[in-house]
Amino acid sequence: MDFKQLFRPGIVATRPYSPGKPISEVQRELGLDSVVKLASNENPEGPLPSVLEAVSRAALDLNRYPDAACYELTHAVADDLGVAPGNLIFGNGSNEVIDMFIRALVSPGENVVFGHPSFIVYPLTCGVHFECGRAVPLDAGDRHDLHAMAAAMDDATKLAIVCNPNNPTGTYNTAAEFDAFLNDVPERVIVLVDEAYYEYVAAADY
Repeated sequence: MDFKQLFRPGIVATRPYSPGKPISEVQRELGLDSVVKLASNENPEGPLPSVLEAVSRAALDLNRYPDAACYELTHAVADDLGVAPGNLIFGNGSNEVIDMFIRALVSPGENVVFGHPSFIVYPLTCGVHFECGRAVPLDAGDRHDLHAMAAAMDDATKLAIVCNPNNPTGTYNTAAEFDAFLNDVPERVIVLVDEAYYEYVAAADY
């Protein structure tokens, strides 16, 4: 029996993810004494002393389950962003939060519109969940073609994802362009804005 027949097509079609190799593995393979790693969104400077202190304090309670409601984190982030704590949810990285959105909102037969190339998690997650992805090519400037994304929506579109600034191109759409896009999007469509890298944008029109 072919066990692949037991799984949904979207699962079978998903290719394994190849993560960045640890520095120690690269050193062994290539016989290098030192390696400067620039991938995997890692901080080459290491954690701040205050972070190490917080981890040390938290280690004293490793025998207990953590606060699933993230009370202290929720209120600290809410104060920093100027929003109500009830407007925040947390996950193990943006991957999990994006997956939660798609699983919670998208039903069989519905679709998700997103730009391409963009964050690889969008097509991967949509492929696993009912193969619901609808990729729209970026424009000539490697930015989200918001007009084309709006035009790609139909009666079955449930969610639109805009990565702004975009990963991996580093480009962004302006606030005015985004406002116009929201006016073009049907009310039934939920727009998810992935601003994982917004702190790197210095442009006044962002």
